[in-house]
Amino acid sequence: MKKNTEQVFEPVNRNWFNHKKIIKDYNIIGLTKKERLKETQKKEFLNKNFEWFLMGSFIVIGLFFTVTFALIYDKTPLLINESLYGDENFWASLIVNLHTSLLDFIVYSVILYFLIEMNRKKKKIAEYHENLENARGWKHAHATSTILANVKFLLRYGIQNVDLKDCYFKGHYIRGEFENADFSSSEFTDMKANGWKAKNCYMNQTSILGTRFRRSQFIGGRIENTIFGDCDTQGLRFENVSLARSSFVDCKLLKAFFIECNLENVSFVGADLTRATMLNCKNVNLENIMRCEKISKVTFDDELERRMIEFLPPDHELRIELEKSQEYKKKST
Repeated sequence: MKKNTEQVFEPVNRNWFNHKKIIKDYNIIGLTKKERLKETQKKEFLNKNFEWFLMGSFIVIGLFFTVTFALIYDKTPLLINESLYGDENFWASLIVNLHTSLLDFIVYSVILYFLIEMNRKKKKIAEYHENLENARGWKHAHATSTILANVKFLLRYGIQNVDLKDCYFKGHYIRGEFENADFSSSEFTDMKANGWKAKNCYMNQTSILGTRFRRSQFIGGRIENTIFGDCDTQGLRFENVSLARSSFVDCKLLKAFFIECNLENVSFVGADLTRATMLNCKNVNLENIMRCEKISKVTFDDELERRMIEFLPPDHELRIELEKSQEYKKKST
């Protein structure tokens, strides 16, 4: 009896050919990643400038002959005296029409060029989005390279609201500013995202392990049910972000900022909160905060500071620090 193997192997073949198609432009033999990027940028630059050069050449040639004919019109005798060609008004009208035609050519050429550029830009953006779709859910080293390469091109075109759900990031440096981007169900492992900026972005059930987020910023948006594990997040800033049910396990949160955030059921187990700042946050669970490994010289708003002093035992180092801080504030006022 003949076995039906087409249904079994079809998805594998489809993914293989799709990913092979994606990476073929980036795997030029004998070139490093930087050299491949330079080669791609060089080709794009030459293609763009060749069109400008070709258009400019026609305009310059037409302008040269038109101006030349106009300047020598009075000084050149008529060589043909038959029919209309013997009429001086005919040649005068011809030169005037050349000027008009040249002006029309310039205007229509510029309009046509920008229309072509807009269409090309749409096709490129659609191509980059298609590449992201093909790499989605693919846990492989090439997946990260492919995703980051296409994200970089999209950011270059000003597309910040990138759909990066269910994507795999490992061992690379991710740069750029994202706005309204979706990172739900994605995985970040051993990534470097220092100085990263994310505005009104969304993360849900996202896994972020061993990743550097030094001096990065998350402004607005929701980062919920997300795991930050063993991450270097020194100077990380969360402002007006919902962090509900997220966790910062064994994270270095030195000098981190939590401004007007929702900290509902947020876990800080094993985290280092030295010199961290928490201002005007809501749903703050003091027990979860005190499960951290280190906490000292933390800046709280007045209400949270009062609650923390009441919660901690009298001999706790943090309580002593906060009480001294309160005394200093009273003396300064």
